[in-house]
Amino acid sequence: MDAQRRQIRQAKRDIRKRTEGNLERVRNLVRIYEGINAGQQGRRAACETDILRAAVVLLHACLEDFVRTLQYWRLPTAGAVALNEIPMKGLPRPGKVQLGDVAQFRGQSVDDLVRSSVEEHLSRSNYNNCDDITRAMDAIDVHLDEGLCRRTFPAIEEMIRRRHQIVHRADRNEIGGSGNHRVSSLGREKVNEWIEAVETFAASVISAA
Repeated sequence: MDAQRRQIRQAKRDIRKRTEGNLERVRNLVRIYEGINAGQQGRRAACETDILRAAVVLLHACLEDFVRTLQYWRLPTAGAVALNEIPMKGLPRPGKVQLGDVAQFRGQSVDDLVRSSVEEHLSRSNYNNCDDITRAMDAIDVHLDEGLCRRTFPAIEEMIRRRHQIVHRADRNEIGGSGNHRVSSLGREKVNEWIEAVETFAASVISAA
């Protein structure tokens, strides 16, 4: 039991360190933006705030990496309900598995097959809204505190929507304005708010895992 507790503590430390390192990369982009624009007044040019857009895209990647890393850790030992949602390695979707499908893995243990199936599934995973994140946490028996969701999910959801606009629409705003104003404005205060929300969410989830 002591060995198991040590393994859990070490896993949490590793995930926390990985997440903190990722978030520091996002903060560094914000610092680069601040250095470029120190002392300037007024709305920044789109080519300057593109540094902040890159920070938003990286922040969403940090959030996805955090959720995915937790699932890598916990899913291989999850119960049947969660594992039944994951296709066996080499199959396109979960469902009926025939003996011939299993035969190709002769010599592997069941644990090895489960883990490799989970890894293949997660290599294609993404989390495009807070419902996706909640389902991912439920699958590994990490049930999110309602207060935490109320505190962090509005900002996280806003960040994910903005990331989608940046990645799929180049953050264009075609409704009104001209020139520079055809790109949606973005400030460091908003990006820092989103960073804080992701950091708070991750720290709370690690404590609860």
